Amino acid sequence: MKNILCLFIILHFAIAKAQFRYKFNHYTSDDGLPTNTIYSITQDYNGNIILGTDNGLTIFDGNDFKNFNVKDGLSNPYIVAVTKDENQTIWLVNYNGKLQKFVNNKIVNTPIFSKQANDIIVTKNKIYLYNSQNRYANKTYYYQEINKNNYRNYTPKNNNNIPNKVAPPILYQENSEIKVENNFLVYNDQKVLLPSEISLIHKVFFKKNKVYILDENYLFIVAIDGKIIQKTKLPKPISKNCIYKYDFIIDQNNNCWLNLQNQGLYILKNNSWTAINQDLGLNSTDNINFLFCDFKSKIWIATNEKGLFCIENTTTTYYLFPNENNYFNGFANSLDEKSLFVSSKFCLYAYKNEILVLIKKSDTEIKIENYNNIPVLYTPLKTKPYWDKKLQLLTVQGRQFLQYDSQNNFILNGTNGISNYKNN
Repeated sequence: MKNILCLFIILHFAIAKAQFRYKFNHYTSDDGLPTNTIYSITQDYNGNIILGTDNGLTIFDGNDFKNFNVKDGLSNPYIVAVTKDENQTIWLVNYNGKLQKFVNNKIVNTPIFSKQANDIIVTKNKIYLYNSQNRYANKTYYYQEINKNNYRNYTPKNNNNIPNKVAPPILYQENSEIKVENNFLVYNDQKVLLPSEISLIHKVFFKKNKVYILDENYLFIVAIDGKIIQKTKLPKPISKNCIYKYDFIIDQNNNCWLNLQNQGLYILKNNSWTAINQDLGLNSTDNINFLFCDFKSKIWIATNEKGLFCIENTTTTYYLFPNENNYFNGFANSLDEKSLFVSSKFCLYAYKNEILVLIKKSDTEIKIENYNNIPVLYTPLKTKPYWDKKLQLLTVQGRQFLQYDSQNNFILNGTNGISNYKNN
């Protein structure tokens, strides 16, 4: 039997005017946040969400928000970056203020000033403070390099000291540095050849037997042997406008999330970026400042003046249709069991690879279901049961099969009528 997906292409069916959506929670100052502007997010070992806001350091335990401010020891309430190291110490950067720590529920000072940094990287021995909105002509970042143990502040490095394929101060994952050595990416005991077509690396994630590399213009998914598995063009170049921030994360289900400030929030589905900021009630011009995936794979989204969003389950999605199309009344597996038929009141769809495709419209009410593993489309139109070769399903008049065999077909019509069709 022909593959249903190929049939969709042959028939030139239109993509359904619907988009998958995630269920989410939205927190604002009405829920206890000290402000609706959040710049950075991390998580402590107890699972609490730590927020850097423009009105203090905020701890969220899932129920209540607790805020720390100048009276608690902050040198400045404007917290632009927070992160956690391997010892569970929370490091925080004040705008035009000091680098500070949050240890045992207390703010601890360091002698380091941030010099308007808006991001932080902490490894086992070093701290890097940098400004991702202040890039050199070659799109690399200005930064400070600090000894984590004695706070020795090294001379800020310029772009000549940075590997010519790396934009941030260093590449890192889980507080360990990812090094670029002779065109190889080296992380712990893994060594991966860097594809020659990659121009400028912004982020790298090692995930099992794959490496995700965020380039200036593309996302590359590379095998351990260096072969490119997938190459996806970004909606916009990372450094299209150097005053804007970006963020890129991979959740525990290997979904790739990309935020381009003043451009939108995207998720990668079927080698294509889908904008989902409008599903959260956000316009593309609404600033998203930070993305974070916690221990339970919840996605946290920090915004400018719009509060905090949390997508609790990225494996559950739903579709929303306008008007009568939002009335679903039937489901049926395809014959090859690789897709799902879905009927609304007047439309028939197929769902495959997380995409819902419109394949048939009707002027009268229809319904789809399986009968003895056969997809059956019920319609009020007067017609004998026939096999639709294009759609690979059985079309009948009626509402439900009562009996279907080689001799007779008994079909329920209306609420009290039964039709009997004899097979030729």
